Amino acid sequence: MRRPAAKGFSERVVKHLDAHLQKLLGSFSASLHAGISKQWSSVAWYNWRMDNITAQNNGSVKDYLASLDEQTGKESQVLIEMMQRISGHEPKLWNVGTIGFDTYHYKYDSGREGDGHVLGFYPRKGKITVYLMDGTARYAELLAKLGKHTTTGYCVYIKRLSDVELPILEQIVQQSYEYIKSKSQDRPLDRIVWQTEK
Repeated sequence: MRRPAAKGFSERVVKHLDAHLQKLLGSFSASLHAGISKQWSSVAWYNWRMDNITAQNNGSVKDYLASLDEQTGKESQVLIEMMQRISGHEPKLWNVGTIGFDTYHYKYDSGREGDGHVLGFYPRKGKITVYLMDGTARYAELLAKLGKHTTTGYCVYIKRLSDVELPILEQIVQQSYEYIKSKSQDRPLDRIVWQTEK
C-alpha cells in the first residue's frame, strides 16, 4: 500500500522540479534573447540594413501608400511633404518599405560601400520609424520637446503623429539633413556617423 503513495509523491516532486526547471530555462532564454536583440539592434542590425535595405527599387510610392491602412497613409503623406520640402527631392521607395529622400555615398575601411538615403521613414500601423542617419544623440534637447516617442541609435519611433510636435520634428529632420549633406558633399562618408557623432 505504501508503494503507490511513494510513487505519487515522486511524480509530484518530478512535476514540481520540471516546472521549476522550465521556468529557469525560460528566464535564461528570455535574457539571452534580449541580449542578442540589443546587440543586433545596435550594430549588426544597422550593417544588415545598410547592405540589404539601402537600395532603391522601382516600386511606386503612390501604390505603396495605397497599400497602407488609411491612418498610416495619411500620416505618411504628412512626412513625405515635410521631407520633400526639406530635401527638395521626390520620395523614392527603398527596399522593405522605406520611403527615402536624396542619397549619400559611403565607403568604410571595412570595404563596405554603397548608397543610403539622407532622409527616410518606414511607415507601419501604430509605429512610424523616422531615420536620423547622424543619430538621435545629437538631438537630445529637441527630442525632449518632441512629445511621446522612443529612440534607438538612429531611429525615432512614433505611434501617431498627433503624439508629437510636428514643428520640432521638422527642425530635427532639417538639421539631420543638413549635417549628413555637409559631411558627404565632397567625399563618401567613411564611418557610421551615428556611432561616432554625439
